[in-house]
Amino acid sequence: MFSNILFFIFFHSMVMYCNGVEDEGEYLPPEVKQAVRKYSDGFYKFHNLLYKILLERTNLRLLSRQKVVKEECSRLEYRRSAITAIGYLTEQNLADKSLLYTFEGRLERTRTNEKTTMLAVDDHKLLIELSEEKWRARKDLNEVEKKYFVQTRQNTNKSEYKLSLNLRDANDKVSAQIRTMKPILLNAVIAVIKYRKDSNNKEFLKEEEKSRKKLNDALNSLTDMIEEAQYRRFKFYKTLTYEDRIYRLVRAMDKEREICQILDMSLSGSISESTIYTRITSP
Repeated sequence: MFSNILFFIFFHSMVMYCNGVEDEGEYLPPEVKQAVRKYSDGFYKFHNLLYKILLERTNLRLLSRQKVVKEECSRLEYRRSAITAIGYLTEQNLADKSLLYTFEGRLERTRTNEKTTMLAVDDHKLLIELSEEKWRARKDLNEVEKKYFVQTRQNTNKSEYKLSLNLRDANDKVSAQIRTMKPILLNAVIAVIKYRKDSNNKEFLKEEEKSRKKLNDALNSLTDMIEEAQYRRFKFYKTLTYEDRIYRLVRAMDKEREICQILDMSLSGSISESTIYTRITSP
């Protein structure tokens, strides 16, 4: 009887093992998860800063302010993505240097771009710092990823096509969430401006709190989606060859510049300055 119990325990453990509880293809070590969390936190902090900058009291109308912030956001992200890609490709030392030369050319163009901005000095400095912090987190994630794939073997048992679809689905959700957040961000900014104009109005206060919570919830959801996309990327990349992983990662990093699209409020219904003014001044 006792031997039967031992056999059952052993058999159950083996089934759990074979079902993937300790499956190397599914398991991601703590250092990977920590790097992914740091990376997603960088997105959260950067997006939150964009919201705060839009709330600064300036003489610029809201859409003009949004345009200024978006232009500088795009310039910084264009530059930092090029710097990160160059550093990564240089370390990999691939025989084909064409992709490296492409990003070196991009970086050179950013040096000739107009660098003046109408942003306040402190806002501009903080925007630069958080952009660099976000890309440092990406660089750290790349380092962790490199060590991870050195220590694990290529997983040819998993369906490359299925995993690629899973990753595409996760990336599509991130892009869709950024588009969803455009009007949410605009509404949150307008709610604050209206409350500032009449801070005794309890309805304005209620709307400001509600819109701010909605924005924060949407931003938290985006952060979760970014993390999920990274986890799926690790699983898919494990089915790939060394060089294929490198090329795909560089393209993935380049796509991260879409973070600034959240500021493209004109695309959320082709809204005009007069429409915004009406919403701000309406009771």
